[in-house]
Amino acid sequence: MKNQSLPFAVGCVVFALLGGVSLAGTQAQDSRSDDQRIQGLLKEMRTAQADKMAALPVKKHTIPAAGVDVMRIRMEETYIIDGVGTDTIELQGWIAVVHDNARPAPGQTEVAWGTAVMDTEFVGLDLRGHSKVFGPVHVTLDRDQPSRGQVGDIGLPAGAEEALNRRAVVARAGGDAPSLVPGKKKGLPVPEESVEPEEKKRPKRCTMSEGGNGACCIANLGVKVEMKNLGLQLVTGHPVQMFSIVETIPPVGYTASITLTPTPLLSAGRQVGTLQHAEVKFREVIKHTPIKGTQPLTRREEGNGNAKLASTR
Repeated sequence: MKNQSLPFAVGCVVFALLGGVSLAGTQAQDSRSDDQRIQGLLKEMRTAQADKMAALPVKKHTIPAAGVDVMRIRMEETYIIDGVGTDTIELQGWIAVVHDNARPAPGQTEVAWGTAVMDTEFVGLDLRGHSKVFGPVHVTLDRDQPSRGQVGDIGLPAGAEEALNRRAVVARAGGDAPSLVPGKKKGLPVPEESVEPEEKKRPKRCTMSEGGNGACCIANLGVKVEMKNLGLQLVTGHPVQMFSIVETIPPVGYTASITLTPTPLLSAGRQVGTLQHAEVKFREVIKHTPIKGTQPLTRREEGNGNAKLASTR
Protein backbone atom coordinates (compact mmCIF):
# COMPACT_ATOMS: atom_id res chain seq x y z
CA MET A 1 0.00 0.00 0.00
CA LYS A 2 1.31 3.40 -0.87
CA ASN A 3 1.89 5.74 2.02
CA GLN A 4 -0.84 8.32 1.62
CA SER A 5 0.72 10.85 3.95
CA LEU A 6 1.82 14.08 2.33
CA PRO A 7 5.02 15.85 3.52
CA PHE A 8 4.16 18.35 6.20
CA ALA A 9 6.20 20.98 8.03
CA VAL A 10 4.71 23.46 10.47
CA GLY A 11 5.32 27.06 9.49
CA CYS A 12 6.90 26.46 6.04
CA VAL A 13 8.17 29.69 4.50
CA VAL A 14 6.32 30.88 1.40
CA PHE A 15 8.30 33.35 -0.68
CA ALA A 16 6.13 35.89 -2.44
CA LEU A 17 6.25 39.52 -3.41
CA LEU A 18 3.39 41.92 -2.75
CA GLY A 19 3.77 45.49 -3.93
CA GLY A 20 7.52 45.03 -4.24
CA VAL A 21 7.88 44.00 -0.58
CA SER A 22 9.08 40.49 0.21
CA LEU A 23 6.87 38.47 2.57
CA ALA A 24 9.65 36.02 3.37
CA GLY A 25 10.61 37.80 6.58
CA THR A 26 7.02 37.81 7.88
CA GLN A 27 6.54 34.13 7.07
CA ALA A 28 9.85 33.27 8.75
CA GLN A 29 8.70 35.07 11.89
CA ASP A 30 5.46 33.09 11.81
CA SER A 31 7.46 29.88 11.51
CA ARG A 32 9.59 30.74 14.52
CA SER A 33 6.52 31.66 16.51
CA ASP A 34 4.91 28.28 15.83
CA ASP A 35 8.12 26.43 16.61
CA GLN A 36 8.56 28.34 19.86
CA ARG A 37 5.03 27.46 20.95
CA ILE A 38 5.55 23.80 20.12
CA GLN A 39 8.89 23.59 21.91
CA GLY A 40 7.50 25.43 24.91
CA LEU A 41 4.66 22.95 25.20
CA LEU A 42 7.02 19.97 24.93
CA LYS A 43 9.30 21.47 27.59
CA GLU A 44 6.31 21.84 29.90
CA MET A 45 5.25 18.22 29.33
CA ARG A 46 8.70 16.88 30.26
CA THR A 47 8.03 17.76 33.90
CA ALA A 48 4.20 17.63 33.96
CA GLN A 49 2.20 14.89 35.63
CA ALA A 50 0.08 13.89 32.66
CA ASP A 51 -1.97 11.43 34.71
CA LYS A 52 -3.22 14.24 36.97
CA MET A 53 -4.12 16.79 34.31
CA ALA A 54 -7.79 17.51 33.58
CA ALA A 55 -9.26 16.43 30.26
CA LEU A 56 -10.36 19.10 27.79
CA PRO A 57 -13.60 18.91 25.77
CA VAL A 58 -13.44 18.24 22.02
CA LYS A 59 -16.39 18.85 19.67
CA LYS A 60 -17.58 16.10 17.35
CA HIS A 61 -17.59 16.60 13.59
CA THR A 62 -15.70 19.90 13.85
CA ILE A 63 -12.74 21.05 11.78
CA PRO A 64 -10.31 22.72 14.21
CA ALA A 65 -7.88 25.51 13.40
CA ALA A 66 -4.17 24.75 13.43
CA GLY A 67 -2.86 23.74 16.83
CA VAL A 68 -0.84 21.36 18.97
CA ASP A 69 -2.70 18.86 21.13
CA VAL A 70 -1.28 16.72 23.91
CA MET A 71 -3.29 13.58 24.63
CA ARG A 72 -3.15 11.28 27.61
CA ILE A 73 -3.07 7.82 26.06
CA ARG A 74 -3.37 4.14 26.94
CA MET A 75 -2.44 1.48 24.42
CA GLU A 76 -1.36 -2.13 24.01
CA GLU A 77 1.68 -3.30 22.07
CA THR A 78 2.82 -6.83 21.34
CA TYR A 79 6.59 -7.31 21.08
CA ILE A 80 8.63 -10.27 19.89
CA ILE A 81 12.32 -10.13 20.88
CA ASP A 82 14.52 -12.78 19.27
CA GLY A 83 15.87 -15.26 21.77
CA VAL A 84 13.86 -13.71 24.64
CA GLY A 85 10.15 -14.16 24.00
CA THR A 86 6.83 -12.47 23.25
CA ASP A 87 4.62 -10.29 25.43
CA THR A 88 1.70 -7.87 25.12
CA ILE A 89 2.24 -4.77 27.24
CA GLU A 90 -0.07 -1.97 28.36
CA LEU A 91 1.63 1.39 27.92
CA GLN A 92 0.46 4.70 29.36
CA GLY A 93 1.66 8.27 28.95
CA TRP A 94 1.15 11.10 26.47
CA ILE A 95 1.53 11.96 22.81
CA ALA A 96 1.70 15.41 21.18
CA VAL A 97 0.48 16.06 17.63
CA VAL A 98 0.42 19.14 15.41
CA HIS A 99 -2.67 19.65 13.23
CA ASP A 100 -2.18 22.03 10.34
CA ASN A 101 -4.99 24.17 8.93
CA ALA A 102 -7.41 22.13 6.85
CA ARG A 103 -7.77 22.30 3.07
CA PRO A 104 -10.28 20.81 0.63
CA ALA A 105 -9.60 17.15 -0.12
CA PRO A 106 -8.83 16.26 -3.76
CA GLY A 107 -11.98 16.73 -5.81
CA GLN A 108 -13.60 18.91 -3.12
CA THR A 109 -14.05 22.69 -2.97
CA GLU A 110 -15.08 23.29 0.66
CA VAL A 111 -13.34 22.86 3.97
CA ALA A 112 -15.96 20.97 5.98
CA TRP A 113 -16.32 17.77 7.95
CA GLY A 114 -16.35 15.04 5.31
CA THR A 115 -14.71 17.11 2.56
CA ALA A 116 -11.49 18.39 4.17
CA VAL A 117 -8.07 16.96 4.91
CA MET A 118 -5.51 18.00 7.54
CA ASP A 119 -1.80 17.21 7.63
CA THR A 120 -0.45 16.11 10.99
CA GLU A 121 2.95 15.71 12.59
CA PHE A 122 3.76 13.94 15.86
CA VAL A 123 6.23 16.01 17.87
CA GLY A 124 6.33 14.34 21.30
CA LEU A 125 5.76 10.90 22.84
CA ASP A 126 6.36 9.39 26.27
CA LEU A 127 4.85 5.96 26.96
CA ARG A 128 5.84 3.60 29.77
CA GLY A 129 4.84 0.10 30.76
CA HIS A 130 6.13 -3.09 32.38
CA SER A 131 6.48 -6.53 30.86
CA LYS A 132 6.84 -9.79 32.79
CA VAL A 133 9.16 -10.93 30.00
CA PHE A 134 11.16 -7.79 29.13
CA GLY A 135 10.91 -5.65 32.27
CA PRO A 136 10.28 -1.88 32.01
CA VAL A 137 9.53 -0.56 28.51
CA HIS A 138 9.86 3.09 27.51
CA VAL A 139 8.69 4.35 24.09
CA THR A 140 9.59 7.76 22.62
CA LEU A 141 9.78 9.32 19.15
CA ASP A 142 12.74 8.57 16.93
CA ARG A 143 13.83 12.03 15.76
CA ASP A 144 15.67 10.48 12.79
CA GLN A 145 12.40 9.28 11.26
CA PRO A 146 9.49 11.47 10.14
CA SER A 147 6.28 10.97 12.13
CA ARG A 148 3.55 12.39 9.92
CA GLY A 149 0.02 11.62 8.87
CA GLN A 150 -3.31 12.86 7.58
CA VAL A 151 -6.90 12.96 8.79
CA GLY A 152 -10.11 13.67 6.91
CA ASP A 153 -11.47 12.69 3.50
CA ILE A 154 -8.73 10.19 2.64
CA GLY A 155 -8.60 6.52 1.77
CA LEU A 156 -7.96 3.56 4.05
CA PRO A 157 -7.12 0.01 3.00
CA ALA A 158 -10.15 -2.28 3.12
CA GLY A 159 -8.65 -4.36 5.92
CA ALA A 160 -8.26 -1.33 8.20
CA GLU A 161 -11.81 -0.07 7.77
CA GLU A 162 -13.23 -3.57 8.26
CA ALA A 163 -11.23 -4.15 11.45
CA LEU A 164 -12.07 -0.73 12.91
CA ASN A 165 -15.78 -1.03 12.24
CA ARG A 166 -15.80 -4.53 13.75
CA ARG A 167 -14.08 -3.25 16.87
CA ALA A 168 -16.55 -0.35 17.16
CA VAL A 169 -19.54 -2.70 16.95
CA VAL A 170 -18.21 -4.88 19.75
CA ALA A 171 -17.28 -1.88 21.91
CA ARG A 172 -20.77 -0.37 21.55
CA ALA A 173 -22.23 -3.71 22.61
CA GLY A 174 -20.27 -3.48 25.85
CA GLY A 175 -17.98 -6.41 25.12
CA ASP A 176 -14.24 -6.74 24.81
CA ALA A 177 -12.78 -5.63 21.52
CA PRO A 178 -11.78 -8.57 19.33
CA SER A 179 -8.13 -9.37 18.97
CA LEU A 180 -6.69 -7.48 16.04
CA VAL A 181 -3.39 -9.33 16.14
CA PRO A 182 -3.09 -11.35 12.89
CA GLY A 183 -3.40 -15.07 13.57
CA LYS A 184 -5.07 -14.74 16.99
CA LYS A 185 -8.74 -15.45 17.50
CA LYS A 186 -10.84 -13.77 20.15
CA GLY A 187 -14.41 -12.65 19.64
CA LEU A 188 -14.65 -11.71 15.97
CA PRO A 189 -11.29 -12.54 14.36
CA VAL A 190 -9.62 -10.28 11.83
CA PRO A 191 -8.38 -12.08 8.72
CA GLU A 192 -4.66 -11.91 8.07
CA GLU A 193 -3.69 -9.16 5.66
CA SER A 194 -1.64 -11.63 3.62
CA VAL A 195 -4.66 -13.75 2.64
CA GLU A 196 -6.84 -10.90 1.37
CA PRO A 197 -7.44 -10.75 -2.39
CA GLU A 198 -5.25 -8.18 -4.10
CA GLU A 199 -8.18 -5.92 -5.01
CA LYS A 200 -9.21 -5.63 -1.33
CA LYS A 201 -5.78 -4.26 -0.42
CA ARG A 202 -6.13 -1.23 -2.63
CA PRO A 203 -6.87 2.06 -0.82
CA LYS A 204 -10.45 3.31 -1.04
CA ARG A 205 -12.50 6.14 0.38
CA CYS A 206 -13.91 5.43 3.80
CA THR A 207 -17.54 4.44 3.94
CA MET A 208 -17.18 5.74 7.50
CA SER A 209 -18.74 4.52 10.71
CA GLU A 210 -21.30 5.88 13.21
CA GLY A 211 -23.96 6.67 10.63
CA GLY A 212 -21.51 7.97 8.04
CA ASN A 213 -20.07 10.76 10.21
CA GLY A 214 -16.56 9.47 10.72
CA ALA A 215 -13.30 10.73 9.22
CA CYS A 216 -10.33 8.58 8.28
CA CYS A 217 -6.89 8.89 9.81
CA ILE A 218 -3.47 7.52 8.90
CA ALA A 219 -0.58 8.05 11.34
CA ASN A 220 3.05 7.10 10.79
CA LEU A 221 5.24 7.07 13.89
CA GLY A 222 8.96 6.42 13.98
CA VAL A 223 9.70 5.34 17.54
CA LYS A 224 12.45 4.28 19.92
CA VAL A 225 11.84 1.43 22.35
CA GLU A 226 14.05 1.08 25.43
CA MET A 227 14.10 -2.24 27.29
CA LYS A 228 16.50 -1.42 30.09
CA ASN A 229 16.64 -4.88 31.66
CA LEU A 230 17.72 -6.35 28.33
CA GLY A 231 20.16 -3.55 27.57
CA LEU A 232 18.28 -2.83 24.33
CA GLN A 233 17.81 0.50 22.59
CA LEU A 234 15.56 -0.30 19.63
CA VAL A 235 14.23 1.76 16.74
CA THR A 236 11.55 0.83 14.24
CA GLY A 237 12.86 -0.17 10.82
CA HIS A 238 10.24 2.14 9.32
CA PRO A 239 7.47 4.28 10.83
CA VAL A 240 4.69 2.31 12.49
CA GLN A 241 1.55 2.86 10.38
CA MET A 242 -1.70 3.14 12.33
CA PHE A 243 -5.26 3.60 11.07
CA SER A 244 -8.34 5.15 12.70
CA ILE A 245 -11.90 6.21 11.95
CA VAL A 246 -12.60 9.25 14.12
CA GLU A 247 -15.48 11.54 15.08
CA THR A 248 -13.29 14.24 16.63
CA ILE A 249 -9.99 15.87 15.70
CA PRO A 250 -7.96 14.91 17.60
CA PRO A 251 -9.59 11.55 18.42
CA VAL A 252 -10.65 11.01 22.03
CA GLY A 253 -12.26 8.32 24.17
CA TYR A 254 -12.28 4.70 23.09
CA THR A 255 -11.69 5.48 19.40
CA ALA A 256 -9.26 2.79 18.29
CA SER A 257 -6.09 3.21 16.26
CA ILE A 258 -4.62 -0.06 15.00
CA THR A 259 -1.75 -1.44 12.98
CA LEU A 260 -2.34 -4.02 10.26
CA THR A 261 1.18 -5.30 9.72
CA PRO A 262 4.21 -5.97 11.95
CA THR A 263 7.11 -3.49 12.15
CA PRO A 264 10.75 -4.63 12.46
CA LEU A 265 12.76 -3.48 15.49
CA LEU A 266 16.44 -2.72 14.94
CA SER A 267 19.44 -2.51 17.25
CA ALA A 268 22.61 -1.04 15.72
CA GLY A 269 21.07 -1.54 12.28
CA ARG A 270 20.29 -5.23 12.81
CA GLN A 271 16.78 -6.63 13.29
CA VAL A 272 16.46 -8.22 16.72
CA GLY A 273 12.70 -8.21 17.14
CA THR A 274 9.29 -7.13 15.90
CA LEU A 275 6.53 -4.81 17.03
CA GLN A 276 3.87 -7.34 16.10
CA HIS A 277 0.82 -5.23 16.82
CA ALA A 278 -0.19 -1.91 18.37
CA GLU A 279 -3.63 -0.61 19.34
CA VAL A 280 -4.70 2.59 21.07
CA LYS A 281 -7.32 1.81 23.72
CA PHE A 282 -8.15 5.26 25.13
CA ARG A 283 -7.05 8.90 24.87
CA GLU A 284 -8.12 12.36 25.93
CA VAL A 285 -6.81 15.86 25.29
CA ILE A 286 -5.04 17.46 28.26
CA LYS A 287 -3.26 20.42 26.61
CA HIS A 288 -3.98 22.55 23.55
CA THR A 289 -1.88 25.32 22.05
CA PRO A 290 -3.04 27.24 18.94
CA ILE A 291 -0.55 27.91 16.14
CA LYS A 292 -0.76 29.78 12.84
CA GLY A 293 0.02 26.82 10.60
CA THR A 294 0.68 26.97 6.88
CA GLN A 295 -2.75 27.62 5.31
CA PRO A 296 -4.67 30.19 7.35
CA LEU A 297 -8.46 30.02 7.09
CA THR A 298 -10.18 33.33 6.45
CA ARG A 299 -13.58 32.43 7.88
CA ARG A 300 -14.81 29.77 10.26
CA GLU A 301 -18.32 28.62 10.96
CA GLU A 302 -17.85 27.21 14.44
CA GLY A 303 -21.48 26.28 14.96
CA ASN A 304 -21.52 23.40 12.50
CA GLY A 305 -17.84 22.65 12.32
CA ASN A 306 -17.44 23.95 8.76
CA ALA A 307 -14.98 26.48 7.41
CA LYS A 308 -14.28 28.25 4.14
CA LEU A 309 -10.77 28.56 2.76
CA ALA A 310 -9.58 31.51 0.71
CA SER A 311 -6.88 29.73 -1.26
CA THR A 312 -3.83 31.61 -2.48
CA ARG A 313 -2.62 28.74 -4.64
